[in-house]
Amino acid sequence: MKKKYCFIDVIRLLSMLGIVYYHMLMSLYLCGIRQLDSIHGLFETPNMHIATVGVGLFFMISGAGLMLSSQKEEHLNLKKYYFKRFLRILVPFYVVYLLYLITFICLTGESLSGIYKGNINPLSIVFTLLGMDAYISSFGLPTYSLGIGEWFLGALVLMYLIFPLLRWGLRKNKWIMLLIMSIYYVIILCVYDYFPFATTVPGFVNFLCKVYEFFLGMFLITVIDRLPKKICLLLTIPVIVFYLVFPIPLREYISYDLIILTQNLSFFLFFAGLEGLFNKIPRVIKCITFLGGFSYEFFLLHHKIIDYMTLQHIGVPFGNIDILVLFLKEFLVISALTVLVKQFLKLIDRLITKPANNKSIP
Repeated sequence: MKKKYCFIDVIRLLSMLGIVYYHMLMSLYLCGIRQLDSIHGLFETPNMHIATVGVGLFFMISGAGLMLSSQKEEHLNLKKYYFKRFLRILVPFYVVYLLYLITFICLTGESLSGIYKGNINPLSIVFTLLGMDAYISSFGLPTYSLGIGEWFLGALVLMYLIFPLLRWGLRKNKWIMLLIMSIYYVIILCVYDYFPFATTVPGFVNFLCKVYEFFLGMFLITVIDRLPKKICLLLTIPVIVFYLVFPIPLREYISYDLIILTQNLSFFLFFAGLEGLFNKIPRVIKCITFLGGFSYEFFLLHHKIIDYMTLQHIGVPFGNIDILVLFLKEFLVISALTVLVKQFLKLIDRLITKPANNKSIP
């Protein structure tokens, strides 16, 4: 395995932009500014949705990235691993959560009891501390969620928790582990509709199904150098084009989760097949890598900012040019706040890691 792959950075940036783009469009519909039928063609076809592709690819590169970052370690240092994940995932979540809470209170004068409506068990604060409150609330359990990170973050946290186990299995025998996980996935697809939460939490937004994509990212990165790049392109381009242009919704005949899986797998291998091209444009890739480094913080911030800015345009006629102008405004505001949050996180990182380094974490 190479230490670094350009296509992972490309996927990271494109996935983040795709998810944000979708949420920008949906906010117009949810605020009553545009009808859904006037915008849905901008983010989905009968068989492909930009958000499901973006989220799935993000899970895949997360698994691939963790495998790459730990490739030199024979035995994963669990204490060091979980500490790094805490810094990278949960600390930014805490910062954005508190930033939004304070801003919301200042703008609206709302009290905490007004913000956290419903009968919430005080112990559910644990879910917030784990970054899983939005994910848990999607199952109908009241939490202290403010919607920061949405369901995606909670599912990702669970994936990071079990990564050491998946990694151990891959290092023991990657092919047997692939077989085990594939059997698990088939069983989940077969029984998922029998779960009591299946009607409210579909498989494509549930850790139980999405963990397979995370695992595939881990697996594929261990064999990616042995996959002929031209074959990757020849096999995946027809699949991607088919899903983009086929007019009949296949989900009526095939599991939608399986359709999403084949799409995400195809896009992952397609971009992997372009690795040689990416290596020939180092300056462009350097810029993409730099921007991708802000993707997580950008993701945490984008939803609430989009909602707030879109709400300011309720009742105003909105054409396509107006949409573009609003998108640019939202993107600039999110980008500016992302840079500020990133700088603040660097300060926190120095304060946390200094004492930790002094203690010499083994």
